[in-house]
Amino acid sequence: MATSKAMKTMKKARVHLITRHPFFGALAFHLDLIEDGSIPTCGTDGDVLIFNPEFVQSMTFKQTLGAVAHEILHCAFLHPLRRFQRNPLLWNWAGDYAINIILKEEKFELIEGALYDLQYAGMNVDEIYNILLRKTKEIPNYGGPGVPIAIPGHGTACGGILDKKGKNGKALSKGSVDSEASKMKGRVAKAAAIARARGKMTGSLEKWVNDFLNPRINWVDQLRRFFEQSTKNDYTWTRPNRRYLQQGIYLPTLHNQEMATLIIAIDSSGSVSDDELQQFGGEINGLLQTVKVAVVYVLYCDSELYKVDEFTPNDFPIKFTSLKRGGTNFTPPFEWVEKNDQVPSCFIYMTDMECWDYPPTPDYPVLWLSTESEKNIKKPPFGEIIYMPK
Repeated sequence: MATSKAMKTMKKARVHLITRHPFFGALAFHLDLIEDGSIPTCGTDGDVLIFNPEFVQSMTFKQTLGAVAHEILHCAFLHPLRRFQRNPLLWNWAGDYAINIILKEEKFELIEGALYDLQYAGMNVDEIYNILLRKTKEIPNYGGPGVPIAIPGHGTACGGILDKKGKNGKALSKGSVDSEASKMKGRVAKAAAIARARGKMTGSLEKWVNDFLNPRINWVDQLRRFFEQSTKNDYTWTRPNRRYLQQGIYLPTLHNQEMATLIIAIDSSGSVSDDELQQFGGEINGLLQTVKVAVVYVLYCDSELYKVDEFTPNDFPIKFTSLKRGGTNFTPPFEWVEKNDQVPSCFIYMTDMECWDYPPTPDYPVLWLSTESEKNIKKPPFGEIIYMPK
């Protein structure tokens, strides 16, 4: 079968990248090229680069180089692995804004109207997504990867992100996501080494690679995963509705895609700094833009529980207040949950983990967000734990 003109152009672009932009070229040869006239532009899942031949032929060769580099950065940023339950169209837009700033710095030519705005300089896709979510009152239906949908007042999204799937066509397990991410980080490290050896590693690209290989806030993805695993879409009999148990009535608890109750306990024993608290609060408020929560309770506790704040969606963003500074006791917030007949969708405890006064294991998901590193603490007897970097 004869090779099409568009396929020859794409292969030529890969070779050109190897000689002129070796970082991008080394990553480009990990993507299988697939011609597909059913998508308007391009798309990638990290293993393949799908392209519409008419779209390729409509671009100049310099724009083709930019389009290939664009898809490469979607892969290198792990965009096909990290969407989770976020809106796919907004995720694509956010990814484009993050990528195109880098491409401009690297002197690539973008297609006319590509999503480019310096207000997003220095931001990652998660931060940009949260901003777009707040700005976008109505999200258009997603037409699939490669759909060049214009954003009012912004520009055009070129190329797309395909969620990475397993061999069975289903979403990847957490273990598989971690494995794929590790594989991509290895590729990025090798590509950077090749570019350095040839003197083709710019300062801005070096900074991005270092930030990518040594992430400062990788805990955010873990926090999001915990949020989304805590949402359900059906009734469950394993946790009866406590409001009716006292009347002798055994009813299931309704679990739907809205998280009914989020409880955040704050250890205010003096070792959790104001900066850490605000960083944590910023990420929680970002997540509340994407995971619907009916009510949030913030419980402040040192050696005793001394304050409870309640927030509903009309009150978001949540705000933390001034704190007492005393000893540490983990038990009072859990006792408050039982006393007030709460059934939280999830419970997050922000602490330095310097306490061993734990309550009995609760029947709801618990996440310990530790401000201390793994090597400095002992793991709790229940719940998950993630480590918030200094």
